[in-house]
Order: sequence, then C-alpha cells, then structure tokens
Amino acid sequence: MPFTLLSLDIDGTLLAADGTLPPANVKAVQRVAAQGVRIVLNTGRMVPNIEPIVDQLGVDPIVCAYNGAKVLAPRSEGRTALLHKPIAAGHAVQIVEAAMAASWLLFFYHEDCIYTEFRTGLWERYAPEVNYKIVPLEQLRGLSATKLIAVSDPAHMDAVREQLVPAVAGLSVVRSESEYMEMMAPGVNKGAVLQFVAEYAGVPIESCLAMGDGGNDIEMLDVAGLGVAVANARGDVKAAADVVIQETADDAAVAACIDRYFAR
Repeated sequence: MPFTLLSLDIDGTLLAADGTLPPANVKAVQRVAAQGVRIVLNTGRMVPNIEPIVDQLGVDPIVCAYNGAKVLAPRSEGRTALLHKPIAAGHAVQIVEAAMAASWLLFFYHEDCIYTEFRTGLWERYAPEVNYKIVPLEQLRGLSATKLIAVSDPAHMDAVREQLVPAVAGLSVVRSESEYMEMMAPGVNKGAVLQFVAEYAGVPIESCLAMGDGGNDIEMLDVAGLGVAVANARGDVKAAADVVIQETADDAAVAACIDRYFAR
C-alpha cells in the first residue's frame, strides 16, 4: 500500500540542529505534496511558532500543535480549528499551585500565548515569533491550558516529576527534552492526533508514514503504517520505530526518507 500521508515532527527531524530548514527537505516535501500526499506537521510547538515553517516549506499542511492538543485545517480550508483539547482549568490550577509551592519554572500555554513568571532564554529563542507574557502564576488561576511545561536542569527533572505526581494524575505527560516535562489533557499525544487527522483526511492509518526523534514522537511512530526514526533520535524512540534511517536531521533525513519510501 503506497503512503499517502506524511506526518513530520519539526525540531530534530524536519529542521537541522541549528534550527534551519535544509533545502533538500523543502524540495522533497514539495514534490510529494504536488503528487497528492497529505502533509502533516505534528509537533510540540505552539501555532505561531509553526507558521513560519509552513511559509518556508511552501506547502499547505494540516497543523497538529502542542503535541496534538490543537489541530488546524490547511490554509486552503480556512485554517479552522478541527480539534482543541486543553487541560481543564480545575486541573491546571493544581499544577500552578505545585509550581508556586516549589518555586520551579512553569510555562503555561493559553490561547496561543506562553505565560510564565520568569524571563528566560526561551524569550530570546522564540521572540518575536510567539506571544510571551511574564505574569505572576497566581493570575493564571481559572484558565485552561492547552499545554504546560515544567522546566528544570536535567539533573533535577526527576525530582520535579516526583513533586508533580499528585497534580498530573490522569494527564498525558512526556519528557520531550532533557530539561522539559510536557503535560497535556488526558489522551492527548501525537499518535492519537495522527489517527484523528488520518480519519479527517480519509487516509487509512496503514498509509501514513511518520518521522520523529523525541520522546513525544513515540506514540506517533507506533500507530503509523511506518514509523521512521532519524539517526539522531533518542534510544527509546529508535526502539519504537519500524525503521531507523541512517541520516540525521542535519543530513536532511526527511528528504532521504521521502526518496526511499515515496514514488518519484
């Protein structure tokens, strides 16, 4: 069965380590999109930080943001919200209170804006591409959260996770990066959203090829007809994949994979 949907993680997969988009990836993605393959960007990023990548790619993908908590239709279909599953306000406040009590850093995503108490390196990394506001955590009470991220030095992240165990019960939790613990609403992950998008696009899940590198990609690689890990992927991600491609993101792994598994 030929692959008719391509689901791509962005950071560490589509983009090189320095955050640039390899020209070979652009050319390859444009080629298969022109052949009718549905392109899906399936990422932990927030929507405003995805759109510049869409512009660079020059295709019209379905956008799955926040690890699948929010899905937007292609621009040609009005970029309407197809799905939004935030963490309920009553649950989000438990995590806010835990962060306040322990004085560790929390990123609170609400209506495509990041709220946090401290100005950090994330500001310099993302601004001005995203909305980013410094506010006391106390002001976030009563708000739902599309996603939450606890941030800590990697050496202390296990301790942070232990502190959060009561508050995160029932949520989807993933260690996407060594210093990040991401929290989403129950049942939200990249695999579940790929199944949702495949049904929306009328594509059998067996005809979906997914590529990723991080811990938040494991469910996506598991449910896809073919799950492909890039060479720079974590060990557990490689173990979950059907195929580990020999190219890294810096080597334009997406282009290499497309050349291997999609018709020219």
